[in-house]
Amino acid sequence: MLLFKPKGNSSPRLFYGYVIVAIAFLVLMLIMGIAYSFGVFFNPLLDEFGWSRTMISGAVSLSAMMVGVFAIVMGGLNDRFGPRRIMTVSGLFVGLSLILMSRVSEIWHVYLFYGIIFGISASAPYMTQAASVTHWFVKRRGTMIGIFVAGVGAGAVILPPIAGRMIEAFGWRTAYLILGGAVMVLLILAAQFMRRSPADMGQTAYGADEIRTTVDDHRPRPVSISMKQILS
Repeated sequence: MLLFKPKGNSSPRLFYGYVIVAIAFLVLMLIMGIAYSFGVFFNPLLDEFGWSRTMISGAVSLSAMMVGVFAIVMGGLNDRFGPRRIMTVSGLFVGLSLILMSRVSEIWHVYLFYGIIFGISASAPYMTQAASVTHWFVKRRGTMIGIFVAGVGAGAVILPPIAGRMIEAFGWRTAYLILGGAVMVLLILAAQFMRRSPADMGQTAYGADEIRTTVDDHRPRPVSISMKQILS
């Protein structure tokens, strides 16, 4: 698989599709890592407020429902506005939801900040990144999507332990504040490198030229026949 593609008579340059896959992996890792990290904050919330496990778990269920419902909406918005704008707004509100979680004092705060705000804003990354990866790759598309989706597992392994260490060192409120600020910056920064399609970078999707050539080779070609041959 080529890492570099030539353009005209110029020297080969990095195929930007690999940048898109790397960004997609990072974005999904952050979003899913934050989602899995909620379990680390579970006991500190129980200890401080004395809420039942059912009450807190309801916010997680609400968040999952928001992701499922609004993923459809985000898909349409991505087609209209492109991944860079959608991910910028999503990153802003994902970070804001975590920062607001650091100020929780009532159970309805958890439902609003995590269940609704985080749930809705977290519905955008998977749709936008999956669409971008498929636009950039024709060949090896399954491999690239697999790399992108591996961000789910990476996030589940990396972020919860980090959140746990932060809680031990600074307390759960400060941990949410730090995570919110860091995730907001990283997601918004990553969004600025997103591109809707290869044409935006003056490139073509990986493998598109080969498939087009193959199709053209098997396409019936017009044959020149004179009128005399037709009448004979």
